[in-house]
Amino acid sequence: MWVTSIQAKNKKGLINYIAHKHNVSLYGYPLNIQESGDKFYVTFYGWVNASITKTTELFKELETSPVVSHIEQHDQAFIVCMQQPKETAYLYSSNIIYLKPIFIKPDFTQTYVVASWNRDDLNMILQMNIPDVSIRLNYIEERPLQNIGLFVPTKLTNKQQDAFNLAQKEGYYEFPKRNIHLKELAKKSQISLATYQAHLRKAEQKILNTYTELH
Repeated sequence: MWVTSIQAKNKKGLINYIAHKHNVSLYGYPLNIQESGDKFYVTFYGWVNASITKTTELFKELETSPVVSHIEQHDQAFIVCMQQPKETAYLYSSNIIYLKPIFIKPDFTQTYVVASWNRDDLNMILQMNIPDVSIRLNYIEERPLQNIGLFVPTKLTNKQQDAFNLAQKEGYYEFPKRNIHLKELAKKSQISLATYQAHLRKAEQKILNTYTELH
């Protein structure tokens, strides 16, 4: 199977703007497409890597946008139907398989890892000409399909999410050597070591339980 990874930078896209403004990362899969006259809509399922409070604020802003036709949020998870440029249609073709969720970062970038039986299908994506969007090829190669990154978000409390986000951001989970220790993370959080450690361990336990339930 042919696999490609591309990175798109878009400072005018709604989701990119929201991610930048609230300094959060979002992940999501396209579920279906709809065409209504000259308009092109895509329904996405995804989640936000932020506390529930911050996620709620984000979606209050998102649901007022004229390009969003439907939206529903539950904790950090969401499903949204929103208008997309017709020039992006190749990304949502029935020939395209999403191996990982679309990853949208606060720096206006979004990363796609997709596959197809035919290289020509991926070439069509690379040739897309979308106004105000730059596309960079990370790689394109033919290789056996190893896995598909399906993932169900774990329900964490605000404090657990904040503790986990900070640990991830500061390199606590780096291998073979951590970039930071728990004492430093607790200091950055302005809480005691015991309290921070409790939040982080509960978050990790919930994430591990979710992973176990999927296998």
